[in-house]
Amino acid sequence: MEVAITVLENEIRNKSAFLKKEDLMRKDLKQATIVMKDISKLKTAVKLLKDHHQRKERIHL
Repeated sequence: MEVAITVLENEIRNKSAFLKKEDLMRKDLKQATIVMKDISKLKTAVKLLKDHHQRKERIHL
């Protein structure tokens, strides 16, 4: 579970860095919007995984 969270967080960092490196907000707004939507989906997935993981830990305690 923690590995999946780490992988998703790394992917968020990579996409954010790509967005800044390529300066997509100025060059290609359509592509920037797609990348930002992907980042948003990844953040939602991380949040859901963390919530699920915390619930599982509480049940086992």
